[in-house]
Amino acid sequence: MSGDTLPFDEAVRTRHAVRAFLPDPLPAAQIRSVLEDARMAPSNCNTQPWQIHIVSGQQRDLLSKELLRAEAAGEVSGDFTFDQNEYFGPYAHRSGHQAKTRNDALGIARSDRKARRVADRRNFAFFGAPHVAMLFAPAFGDSVRVGGDIGMYAQTFLPDP
Repeated sequence: MSGDTLPFDEAVRTRHAVRAFLPDPLPAAQIRSVLEDARMAPSNCNTQPWQIHIVSGQQRDLLSKELLRAEAAGEVSGDFTFDQNEYFGPYAHRSGHQAKTRNDALGIARSDRKARRVADRRNFAFFGAPHVAMLFAPAFGDSVRVGGDIGMYAQTFLPDP
């Protein structure tokens, strides 16, 4: 392996969700390099149905401000349905465990709905990241294949830990 490349198993096992970022912007050349690598992700029938938009600086701040305003006004709707109560069995257990782990790490009691909402709203501030990558895709048929393609693209887009 080259000096800065992780073996596949190590890259997969050390991957994690980041919820705090340094404010330092990445150089444009580094962003372009990641995008060039990610465009090689596999897709059904080579459709490459993804479009990605990177938002940085003042535009990122304006987007965050508008998302936070819309959320506070109850105007946010997802691109697809999500109902936490639909999880059952092991899926409900895993989801509940993740929520408890997050809340425990943040010192938030399960009963503290206000603090949980404040923590959830950090999503709309992009956890302080200086850049935001937004993925867009068309709908084809039942969109299952597009969803798989977007997942493969997103996993390829994510940088090494």
